[in-house]
Amino acid sequence: MLPPDALHQLHRGRGALSRREALALLGAAGAMPLLSCAAPAAAPTSAPRSAGPSAAAQATAAPAGGAPPPATLEKMSFRLDFLPAGFHTPFFVAHEQGWYRDQGLDVEIGGSNGSSQAATLVATGNATAAIVDGGAIVRAIASGQPIKCVALCLAKTPLGYAVPDDVNVRTPKDLEGKTYGALTSGAAYQLWPLFAATNGIDTSKITTVNLDAAGIVPALLQRRVDFVDAIAGRLDLFMAEGGRPGRTLLLADYGIEYLGHGLVANVQTIREKPDLVRRFLEATRRGFEFTRTNPDDALEIFNKQGTNERPAAAEAALKAVIPLWASPWGAQTEPQWQKMIELVAATGNLERTPAPADVFTAELLPRA
Repeated sequence: MLPPDALHQLHRGRGALSRREALALLGAAGAMPLLSCAAPAAAPTSAPRSAGPSAAAQATAAPAGGAPPPATLEKMSFRLDFLPAGFHTPFFVAHEQGWYRDQGLDVEIGGSNGSSQAATLVATGNATAAIVDGGAIVRAIASGQPIKCVALCLAKTPLGYAVPDDVNVRTPKDLEGKTYGALTSGAAYQLWPLFAATNGIDTSKITTVNLDAAGIVPALLQRRVDFVDAIAGRLDLFMAEGGRPGRTLLLADYGIEYLGHGLVANVQTIREKPDLVRRFLEATRRGFEFTRTNPDDALEIFNKQGTNERPAAAEAALKAVIPLWASPWGAQTEPQWQKMIELVAATGNLERTPAPADVFTAELLPRA
């Protein structure tokens, strides 16, 4: 099956990928690194941070602030939760601006086949850190994988249900009598019973049609379904482009306190190399803060990476999730994770129920 968070990556501007294209992207997502800050020539050349040495000079000299030269940079592998999307912009900003390098890190950014695989790569030592959906974090730890969340990127999940305006849905209750296009392997579908119960929706009055990721957008635009699983921003764009404008009912706006994505590291790395994690988080924090205050400049940097993401889709995805980011960046608490654990336990079988202390640590976050 497609990974739970694959939906937002497989929709493209022309409506949807073909099945062959979707499978090709999934097959290509998992292995080859996308970017390494030890290779300045591979990084995009957006507006420079300031007037100064040429790129060639920077490649051989110590960066400003006393950071070590490339020969002594500490290598680490960072995995995205799928293919690069606008949501991932802050990591590419931190890379291109040289902030990982300034922290003495040679960060290699690569893709994966979803949050579950990204978590496993970290758990098995095949990646140093990864960005992983909150639910996948809890499930991975419950299954015995030795990882912890070291920073929370999204305090609220970007998941929801996209509804065209012509369906005349003002509140979730109005979804009764409608047809639901569901990606049954996706996270939004797993949360549908909870969303329905929380908002008083009688699911017996809703017709469910099972779709795959490539079929979500066509089914919606062809009026075969009335609403579908969605990620904030992206489906709004595709509905408008397809002549059926609408909006996304976000779980976070309707009583579901489900955490979004966090950064995970192996517990052995946390124990033996806490300073490496701290330096990675500090540079990443700078990427997020720059993106929050300069989203258009950040998107320009992202769009120069040569990814498959259309600029319009990248913008829609990024600007929709910025309001969901943790503030201050990375902040996470025991009550948040306790509630999250309870929600995940209520929506699926866990091999065991972890305690919040098993799931996260706030000890390595950058100090204000």
